[in-house]
Amino acid sequence: AAWTAAEIDRETDTGFELRADLPGLSEDELRLDATPEALTVSGERKADSPEGYSLHRQERSELDFSRSFALPCRVDLETVTATLERGQLTVTLPKQTDAQPRAITVKAG
Repeated sequence: AAWTAAEIDRETDTGFELRADLPGLSEDELRLDATPEALTVSGERKADSPEGYSLHRQERSELDFSRSFALPCRVDLETVTATLERGQLTVTLPKQTDAQPRAITVKAG
């Protein structure tokens, strides 16, 4: 499996953060697709060897995966960001303004 862990592991008043462990994958091998209600992470790794060489033993197989996450509320697609560092993908998904909690002032009557 591609994932050793994947979860929406933090929610704040303004958004969500998804982290996924994807060891050995580069940003070129990943694809993220988002809608206001869901995020799909997919990727592909092909086994290759340098030109003129053949593989005698292969422990890292080819990989093709896709995983979708339903989001608890709508997110602002224009401000979603993603980083891949040392095999860990972090996706920050800000909530749409109308989905964020707001303080309501109570007035004495």
